[in-house]
Amino acid sequence: MRESGYRVLGEVPSSGAVSAVGQGVNETDSVIDVAREFEIDCALITGGNTLLNYAPLDAAFDELQKRNVSVLAAAVFNSGILAAGTKAQAITYVY
Repeated sequence: MRESGYRVLGEVPSSGAVSAVGQGVNETDSVIDVAREFEIDCALITGGNTLLNYAPLDAAFDELQKRNVSVLAAAVFNSGILAAGTKAQAITYVY
């Protein structure tokens, strides 16, 4: 990863240009990979982490907490029944 665009993650905070660096993704695996190689402050994770389903984050949460990475759950309603209720005309889920 250090040979890709991710290398900037290691350079930008020390320049003083930003106060925090994070990653926004659909899955947790890539956040773990990045956090193991770079110091990131937060991760915006959308894929599958809802108010009813914590499983996608279960395996990653302890690792991210140990590395002091804040987790922002971006799609807690994830459309479907949590967003529209049971009487909605068309309920889509994880589309």
